[in-house]
Amino acid sequence: MKWTTLPGNWTIEFFKDDRGVSPVEDFLSELPSEVLAKVYNHIRLLKEFGLNLKMPHAKPLKGYKPFWELRPFPIRLFYFAYSGRRFIILHAFQKRTDRTPKQEIAIAKKRYDVFIERENK
Repeated sequence: MKWTTLPGNWTIEFFKDDRGVSPVEDFLSELPSEVLAKVYNHIRLLKEFGLNLKMPHAKPLKGYKPFWELRPFPIRLFYFAYSGRRFIILHAFQKRTDRTPKQEIAIAKKRYDVFIERENK
């Protein structure tokens, strides 16, 4: 799917590692089409409504500012707002329990640190 062609006032970017590979896009490419359609719709809403998008579609990740959680059940995407009306999607995973696993948050935090370091160079 073409994420960049979605209408809206915000830009959606996916974190890329040092090799230029996006682990989020890789994860999404493996999803069944009906689940991917939900993700696509949630990203469309995020791009259109930006920071005004709230529950049940998005919510801040409690205790982990500046992270937000996009919630196309059963998938979760961690993202943050960055300058220039940009959202950076850091991590995606399939949620299997009521609580968000700390290791999933740790992955997003590590990618956030890499992103911010690159941007500040």
